[in-house]
Amino acid sequence: MHQSHVFLGYTITRGRYTITRGRYTITRGSYTITRGRYTITRGRYTITRGRYTITRGRYTITRGRYTITRGRYAFCHFI
Repeated sequence: MHQSHVFLGYTITRGRYTITRGRYTITRGSYTITRGRYTITRGRYTITRGRYTITRGRYTITRGRYTITRGRYAFCHFI
């Protein structure tokens, strides 16, 4: 079990999820979250600035706190 590393930008090493500061990239299923406007290119997920919520695929991103609950993936507190 890999630990999630936290450093100014936060990175999840568990699985293939990686979220870094400025540009957020989730390498599972070609998910990409860019700064300012958040967009996940798989499925029909589009997250705009303000409150972010993805209800499909068990993905949930809220303002100030990001949580990805795919399997055992979880990470929160994003500046």
